Amino acid sequence: MNMESLIYFILGVVLSWIISRHFYRRSNKETPDWFSITNIKEVLTKKPDDIDWTAQQIVNLYNNKIFDFGSGDPLPFSHCPKCGSDKLKRSSFTDEKRDDAYYSIECGECKWSDWTQ
Repeated sequence: MNMESLIYFILGVVLSWIISRHFYRRSNKETPDWFSITNIKEVLTKKPDDIDWTAQQIVNLYNNKIFDFGSGDPLPFSHCPKCGSDKLKRSSFTDEKRDDAYYSIECGECKWSDWTQ
């Protein structure tokens, strides 16, 4: 290894350390105030009626638990929206005559179902 390669290697190590440290320190400072162990314990030990939820918070929590937005599935349910079960049966059907694809999903617990084309 020649001297120039060694200098570039050391500069690369130092630069990557500086960048990593910057983002590490930044991530520690940007943690929301409500996200602390004390606040989480308080929320978890309260009765649901004592928590002042906004409608937006409830809808966001529901959507994050029911849907798998990153799946790419035409029916991106991870849990049944009626009973919360994860026992979902998926199926698909192609109508060759119309050249249409149909996708369906059914809950194994409460028999809720949905479909899309």
